[in-house]
Amino acid sequence: MKKIIISLSIVSVCVAACSCAGLLNGPDNGEVPDGITIEEMNEKGYAIKLSYTSAEGYSSDNGSLVYTRKGKKYRWDTVSQRSVYAYYYDRASESGYQYYDEEWAEYDYYRCQQTVNNLFSEWVNDCSSLLKNYGFEKTGTTEILGLTCDVWTGTYSKEGKAFGAVAYGAMAKEGAKGEFCVWNGLTLRTKVDDKVQTECTAIVVGIDDDAFSQTVDISWIK
Repeated sequence: MKKIIISLSIVSVCVAACSCAGLLNGPDNGEVPDGITIEEMNEKGYAIKLSYTSAEGYSSDNGSLVYTRKGKKYRWDTVSQRSVYAYYYDRASESGYQYYDEEWAEYDYYRCQQTVNNLFSEWVNDCSSLLKNYGFEKTGTTEILGLTCDVWTGTYSKEGKAFGAVAYGAMAKEGAKGEFCVWNGLTLRTKVDDKVQTECTAIVVGIDDDAFSQTVDISWIK
């Protein structure tokens, strides 16, 4: 059974609790509609949650990464063993906000946009078009949360290239053996040296605008 949630309503006021408990668990969860495009997901609003386990020798912090998008609204949350931080921005109003050191504050729109987009590009976006130039190739398919993903594998090498890639954390480290699994332009799993680095634990399709507000309660996505 896919752990996919359709039609989410978030009611939040600065670090408030959500009212979606009935949607979180069990066989009543919906499924991503067959053939849904990433453009349709963007329009309805969606969130993807990845569990993160640091690669040996790369970082000592583990936790969860959540990317949320609806139309021109974008958000990134990191919940780790050591800290919680979040960013969201709205292209329509060119506004940006950051949660840092346990407080929300306005944040330079362009810096916020760059931060969220860079994090998305490194951890969530399909990096196959980049990494195929660094030793990776498509080798098959697999299912994650019931969704059929393309599997890419390889050993990272920037031999003969002036610059290295920024993709999937420790996977873009010289000599690292990597695998990543992509569905609908989103990366649902990465492995580095045969150990899982990130793995999708939930996808939510149908996001209320209140997700893009000054709250760090993301308990609505398991």
